[in-house]
Amino acid sequence: MTKGLSLALLLCVIVSSAGAVCMSPQPRLVCAEYFKEQAVVIARLVRTRYVDPKNDVDYRLYTMKTERVLHGQIDGNFRIYEENSSGRAGFEWKEGETYLLFLSYIKRDKGWELDGCGNSGPLRKSAKALKEIDKINAAGNGDGGIIAGVVWFDPGITVIARGAAGIFRAKSNQEGRFSIHVPPGIYSVRALEPKARFVADDFSYELPRRVRIVDGSCAQVCFNRVDPDEPKHPSERLPGR
Repeated sequence: MTKGLSLALLLCVIVSSAGAVCMSPQPRLVCAEYFKEQAVVIARLVRTRYVDPKNDVDYRLYTMKTERVLHGQIDGNFRIYEENSSGRAGFEWKEGETYLLFLSYIKRDKGWELDGCGNSGPLRKSAKALKEIDKINAAGNGDGGIIAGVVWFDPGITVIARGAAGIFRAKSNQEGRFSIHVPPGIYSVRALEPKARFVADDFSYELPRRVRIVDGSCAQVCFNRVDPDEPKHPSERLPGR
């Protein structure tokens, strides 16, 4: 493992809040999480149940009552599964409180789950996220979206997004961050520099070889510089190759 990759993985861990190990880059953009998860809902916590099984990780089940569905489909009453691990929510659950939740159903755990480093949280603290959701819903036909991310420790790197609509590019700033506005479509994203190689960070939210953008959405990708002589990484294989 290269020095840059080791440092990048370390940073991915320490950017977390409340002990959660986060994907990269942070913060998680609402326009990415909104489309990535199966449902976005405003719901009230009705009941909490703690389970401590033998020879397994303990967890909590939160019984929720739906107040408003913002995206996707979900029942009027549902349960959230939260393992007592680094992926748990970065906020405190309180019975009777209402939350803004970005959720996906996990069959293995028989419950809905959230990203502890995402935008889920108490509704009273979610004004910014709700404003971003309003912007997503106001997006017009053909407006497209944003491919954003970071090239760890590398300013001035050209990043290109290639799709049926054309080739779009940007350069990473002093922090290594970049942002490219693209029309709706599917894109392969690459970081380019002469005599250098970049691969997707193991903690990257999206795989850069296939990024899907719809109106109002965005995607987050993370790259690392690697030794040019290292074997090819799966993230360097473009679609169809």
